[in-house]
Amino acid sequence: MAKGWYDVKNGNRVDTEIFLKGVLRWDSVIIKDVLDKIEDASRPQDSPPEMAQTVEEPAELQPVVQEPASVVATGVVVVESPAPKKMRLPEIPDMKMSEDEDKPKLGRYIKFVLYDTNNPEHREQYCLRPNRRIEYGGYYFLKAVVKDETKIDAHWAQHGNLPVGVAPADEGIGSARFPIENSTELKDIQWLHQARAFREYADYDDAVYADWPDLQPCAGELKKTPPFNPDWLPDAVKAFAVDISERMSVAVDFSAICALTCLAGAVNHRAFVYPLANDKDFSEPLCLSGAVIADSGKKKTPTWKVLMKPLVEWESDQDRVYEQHAAEYMKDLNQYNILKKGIDDRNKEEKKQAKKQDREPNLENYDKLPAAPKEPEMPRRLVVNDSTPEEIHEIAKTNPQGLFYFRDELSGWAAELDMVGREGSRSMFLQGMTGDHDHTVDRIGREGGHAKVTLSVFGSFQPHLFVNFLSEARNVADGTIPRFQLLAWPDDVRLPIVDRPVNTVIKAMYRQVVRRLADLARVSGLLR
Repeated sequence: MAKGWYDVKNGNRVDTEIFLKGVLRWDSVIIKDVLDKIEDASRPQDSPPEMAQTVEEPAELQPVVQEPASVVATGVVVVESPAPKKMRLPEIPDMKMSEDEDKPKLGRYIKFVLYDTNNPEHREQYCLRPNRRIEYGGYYFLKAVVKDETKIDAHWAQHGNLPVGVAPADEGIGSARFPIENSTELKDIQWLHQARAFREYADYDDAVYADWPDLQPCAGELKKTPPFNPDWLPDAVKAFAVDISERMSVAVDFSAICALTCLAGAVNHRAFVYPLANDKDFSEPLCLSGAVIADSGKKKTPTWKVLMKPLVEWESDQDRVYEQHAAEYMKDLNQYNILKKGIDDRNKEEKKQAKKQDREPNLENYDKLPAAPKEPEMPRRLVVNDSTPEEIHEIAKTNPQGLFYFRDELSGWAAELDMVGREGSRSMFLQGMTGDHDHTVDRIGREGGHAKVTLSVFGSFQPHLFVNFLSEARNVADGTIPRFQLLAWPDDVRLPIVDRPVNTVIKAMYRQVVRRLADLARVSGLLR
């Protein structure tokens, strides 16, 4: 015979004493009304009304600790029935954790478990009541009810301490035991690893679902840029750089950055810097890359054309000399071929006559021929513009001194680094801008080979395009932006218009410096 009643919602048997504790007021009228409903629900369908027993005023309840299987009803007569009928009962608030209470009333122990944001139950508890999540020792925990206290008692009897995360019900999390950092126990290591992972997941989840404030515009404008000091430039180019900036009505940054990169592009791999005084294995070539950030229409291109003109003229002179040498070579080669053909024809005729006369041919040797003309070398290159990585590699094979890569708008160059079909551009430019790197290309069906690629890159960015280029994390992480040693974003200041003749003396001095650097040997061992 079962005593008590059943919870229809959860299907659990509820002890009558516990049920009476859930009543808000210990009023006899309320108790009598509730027990009458239980009695009516528990009476069989064919039982007469006379079987109902009267209900007396309940005496003071004395909770008794018994085995879970036993049922105690103090001061209340409960109807026994072989098959109690289930019914929907009102919710009992005190059976759950109250709104102002953080721990259950029942049980001798409380357990603190790691908060797992991927656990739906943990997530639901935290969303309903965020204060239930406890931060302790750098990790997040939730309170949980210990269902089987016999295991806790057995652990205490065997080990002399409580399990991990378990504390007496009347004490806080500070009384619980947790693995210590740098523990060598396997279980402790696994627990700490899981705790760190759960903390990272929780912090990330909190940041994602946090109530972010509305975006606010940045206060103020860009800070003033310190003016470029022309004294930082070499004496041979300082005067010309200042003169150009004044005549073009642009900031001296424009001409100074371009002049420095032009000098570096003329030298590149033919001179080296030693950061340490005694260690000569640590050396870096004189390749510099720079860029100027300015809006369109700020006369960037006219300024750079004047400074790059000596390099362009030098390449034109190289082409013109090569064409002259190539013409002389073709003339000498034709004369050589004519003389050689005459000897070949005479020897051929001599062989025929010797065969008819049955004798040894008296052949004319080639000692009288002049030496075969030598094919001239290809013209040296210094400046490249819109070139594919494959073509740059081919040019570098015959120009180990390095190249000066110029693009008026570097935003197009930046877009090509991630273009489909040019996946090798980024790595090649990163190596080339570092300098002193050997680049070997081997492709099926395409001529490759070995080349020493050294590049000095120069150009300009428009402000909004440079912001996009700088905002791309990959351009910072892989070292693309750090390889631009000379970056200038001068203030947009209106300068007075100056109209005066060019100072030919300082212009000729700058031109001479650039050409002398470009005329250095392709590989100068003395400079290294």
